[in-house]
This record gives sequence, structure tokens and C-alpha cells, in this order.
Amino acid sequence: MANTEEVLRQFNQAVASGNVGGLKSLFADNLKHNLDRSGKKTGLSSSSALGDAAGNVGNANVKVLDQIVSGDQIVTRFQFEVDGANVDGAVPGSKATVTALCVAKVQDGKVVEANIEQDTAGMLLALGMGVADAPKQS
Repeated sequence: MANTEEVLRQFNQAVASGNVGGLKSLFADNLKHNLDRSGKKTGLSSSSALGDAAGNVGNANVKVLDQIVSGDQIVTRFQFEVDGANVDGAVPGSKATVTALCVAKVQDGKVVEANIEQDTAGMLLALGMGVADAPKQS
């Protein structure tokens, strides 16, 4: 439990400072995640690539809503802002607040598994797009 609580402390410190790239140090080298589950490869196959992607977001304006620690798992419900300028097909000037949930498994002081779900349909609607307008996978 001590390892889990330390990971939680470091996570909250990175989010509070706006340095989401600082999360990179929390990921195990063999991190498993569900970001490629759609079949479209994200290029986030390593903890380093995932950490770099988080760092490229810059100040993502992440707001933690709830957190629960149970054994070796941390559940976090959070919100983040998406600017329509960064989404193909979005209405110019649009923005969305996205609510997401992450279940992370901690082992030896590192996140070894992260499963993330977010309100993608709500985000698309807020950006002036319908679900049918979502980018097609190739």
C-alpha cells in the first residue's frame, strides 16, 4: 500500500503543477494499457512513448474529481479540456470538457497497467461533431 500511496502522491503533484509530462517517471517499462484497443495503433507501445505524449500535451488543465485507493489499484475520475483546433473536423473555436476514468495497477512503485475510459461521444458533440463524424480508422 505504501508504494501505491507514493505513486498517488506523485501523480497528484504532477497534475497540480500542470506538468503532466512528469507522469512519465511513474510508468513501468512494461506498462500495459488499453489505448490501442480500437485496433488503431497509437504509437504508445512503451512507457517512454506514453510519457512523451503526456508531456507534449503541455498544461492539459486536468482536474481530479475523485480518487480511490484499494490495495494495489488507484481509480481516478478526472476532467480535461480539449481545444477543437487540435481535432480534425471540429467546429472552429470549439472546446470540450471531457470526463474520464482511469484504473491503474501499481507494482514496485510504478504503474504497470492503466485502463482509461472517456466520454468520447460527449466530446465530439461539444466540438460540433456527431458520433458519425468521428475520424475513420484505416
